[in-house]
Amino acid sequence: MTSVEAASILQRLEALPRSNLATLPTPLERGPGLPGGARLWVKRDDLTGLGVGGNKARKLEFLCGEALRDGARSLVTVGAGQSNHCRMTAAAGAVLGLEVHLVLSGARPSRYEGNQLLSSLFGAQLHHVGCPPHHWGELEIAREQLTQELTGAGAAPHSIPIGGSTATGALGYVAAYVELVRQCDERDLHPDTIVVTSSSGGTHAGL
Repeated sequence: MTSVEAASILQRLEALPRSNLATLPTPLERGPGLPGGARLWVKRDDLTGLGVGGNKARKLEFLCGEALRDGARSLVTVGAGQSNHCRMTAAAGAVLGLEVHLVLSGARPSRYEGNQLLSSLFGAQLHHVGCPPHHWGELEIAREQLTQELTGAGAAPHSIPIGGSTATGALGYVAAYVELVRQCDERDLHPDTIVVTSSSGGTHAGL
């Protein structure tokens, strides 16, 4: 990607609604040596800042920007019982003054721990649907039903699928790729491969 191409992409992204939620740019750090002399560099997106950090902050900047543009007063999203995406959506809602509803797998525990505890401290309302975490279809149906209920109650919800993995959410990692290219240029790095974990696919799609 040339500097002209990067500037063109950023210009297009700047025209889109976006909420400033993440601490950017995240560091690009030298990693440990690998067999065969390969050099490893690590893009520290665990340091995005929002709700103790993680990659979802980049997606949520565009998703929440879209929600505010559309006049939403609440956010609805869905995930596994200890979903990082849900925890960070709860944090985003707290920052932006939006009510947050989280549809979660599993039964309601006797005491919240981990991401559920953090989400509740951020002010989110947790809705446990009882199904296993890998039953994504069942979870998404529950999200849609809750969204309809909140719409009927006048809560003006903006509904976000699992992982924030929509075309809008993926824009966060289009921007991240441009950021990474610029950091590599500054260090005269020419990576052969980018390795990324992928679940719901939004980060992968953006890159």
